[in-house]
Amino acid sequence: RVINGIANFITFDVYPACYIEKALGKVCLTLIFLSISASFNKCTKHGVPVCEKPFRLFPMFISIFVQIIGRLYAFRILFLFESPIQEWKLLIFFWIHFLAIFIIKILFEESPVGKRPLRRRNVISTFLNIGKFLISVFSSSIIMVHLHDSKKNVKKELFMSHACFFILILIEHFFIILLPFITSNSFPPENCLKYESYISVALAVMILWFFGVLFHVVHYSWSHPWAAINGPEKSVSS
Repeated sequence: RVINGIANFITFDVYPACYIEKALGKVCLTLIFLSISASFNKCTKHGVPVCEKPFRLFPMFISIFVQIIGRLYAFRILFLFESPIQEWKLLIFFWIHFLAIFIIKILFEESPVGKRPLRRRNVISTFLNIGKFLISVFSSSIIMVHLHDSKKNVKKELFMSHACFFILILIEHFFIILLPFITSNSFPPENCLKYESYISVALAVMILWFFGVLFHVVHYSWSHPWAAINGPEKSVSS
């Protein structure tokens, strides 16, 4: 159905497809291009355009794509969960998530204020840094988003930042996929939605999380242009 929807969209409605196939095709294309654009953003560095080695974009693209798919599968369970607070459950969930992201970024990334004294000439840059910091926090609902200062002397401990983010996502997903087994009465009856589907979704969420982490590690161990950014290694001969 997804392929039929994509073919219908690419051929400008010449290839026949039903309404569901069209919707699925558009959603799939949106996720693919979202993953590509996010991968370009993460892989393009100052003076090192990703177009020089496009195949090195592949691990980050796969990582982001499976992270998005896994997040959507987890949200499927969260949407089906019937809570007394109704739609407020999503607001509470995301506020807790963004608070955790805020703490992670404060602990392991550069401070948005910096150590410079707050003078009149620094006010605009300080407010811009705070704005970029808050945007990166509220943009990290599915994948980790970084908006860094272009200066090289800032504190960047991105390994711990990424590690804590993936652990946070794992904890959130683990909590969400356990909901149907803990509070089964808060979900649609089995004649409406089979109980086995929750098991399939739980397995899919955990597998996609694993592959997201795996390809993220592959990117930083193989695809990341460390030498081009930091310069070639130099050996001192005695």
